[in-house]
Amino acid sequence: MKHQFHAIITDAAGEHLFAAVSASVKKFNLATGALEATYTLPEPVEAPPKKKAKTTTDETKDTEESNKKEEKQQPAKASNAQEGVRAIRTLALSRDEKYLIGTESKSVYVLNASDLSLISARTFPKRPSSVTTSIDDKDLVVGDKFGDVYSVPLLATDALVLSSSEAAKEAQSASIQPILGHVSMLVDIQIAEAAGKQYVITADRDEHIRVSKFPQAYIIDRWLFGHTEFVSELTLVPWKQELLLSGGGDDFLAVWNWTTGALLQKFEIRSLLAAHLTEEYHTALRKGSDFEISIARIVVLPKYKQVAVLAEATNAILVLQLDDESGSLKHLHTLQGAEGARFIDLAASEDKLVASVDGAEASLVSIYEVTESGEYKLAESEASSSITKDGSLEKTDADQEYPLYGIKHLRKRGEF
Repeated sequence: MKHQFHAIITDAAGEHLFAAVSASVKKFNLATGALEATYTLPEPVEAPPKKKAKTTTDETKDTEESNKKEEKQQPAKASNAQEGVRAIRTLALSRDEKYLIGTESKSVYVLNASDLSLISARTFPKRPSSVTTSIDDKDLVVGDKFGDVYSVPLLATDALVLSSSEAAKEAQSASIQPILGHVSMLVDIQIAEAAGKQYVITADRDEHIRVSKFPQAYIIDRWLFGHTEFVSELTLVPWKQELLLSGGGDDFLAVWNWTTGALLQKFEIRSLLAAHLTEEYHTALRKGSDFEISIARIVVLPKYKQVAVLAEATNAILVLQLDDESGSLKHLHTLQGAEGARFIDLAASEDKLVASVDGAEASLVSIYEVTESGEYKLAESEASSSITKDGSLEKTDADQEYPLYGIKHLRKRGEF
């Protein structure tokens, strides 16, 4: 068994693929499949044992008896497999594509996108859930699972090396202050620009999309209301900068003019995905109802003005045409994976789609190219097999597997 690529991203030209596999990130040439660089997270440094203060014999006995009582009174803590897994959880490229940004636990790593050498590593107060950069790439903008957003210099001199001391990590995280906060888990974040001004757009588990000024994020410009379930994906349209696509736990994708707050379309997707939802991975919304939908990724192909959508734990990718004048979506194709396989993540360049695959014996990635007739064709090249051969890691019994399908847990569940 091999580790799957649980997060992938491509550069705009479609020349390189960056893939997170367990505690490593790998860079591949998409034309040949050649492995060009690898970065692996450093092993954690255990803190040295604290020196015991000198105590009298009576004090020692009292302390030991007190500790025994506390151990009996305290219940054993439940283990959380996801918290204990060391893995690069998210990937993002800076806008100039010079830097690759990855997150792991409470740390954010900035790598040189050319050779994946480490440039900086920072520790944040809580685990990051989404990262991006400012329009000029000067600032690294990080959202965390507790709803806070932080902005720090992308290339800060105080974070050039990874601290080995827990005390140093705590001091570093304490020095970072949030610029805005949600009362719910923050799931996605984007930096947008309009009329020469920057804005930070944030989405949370409570169906909220918030547009705030950046870096003065305490000034809320507007809210985008329309979702009734969690929002897991925000995607800006690069050829029409005022358009924003959003999706999550609803049966539709939303198209917004985020500069005015207008909801331009709710594009229904349940009828397109119903045949690809299975009892094994998709819970029913309530007894006797349909299986739930959780949007894992929304990406755009600027060359064709198209949008590709992946719902979590399905073997189907929806390809949609976007009319940038009306802001309306139209279904073009449904790309279906091999029987028994599921797509984990989805990335797009100007003219191709790359999906990471779970359950396929032959390949861990599927590469789709657009033909002259506008059809999507699974690329017949050695690239996929080379990427699978050189990029995958063998699992062992001791490995803790990173959970591949966690978006559905954002859904709030009442009593059925």
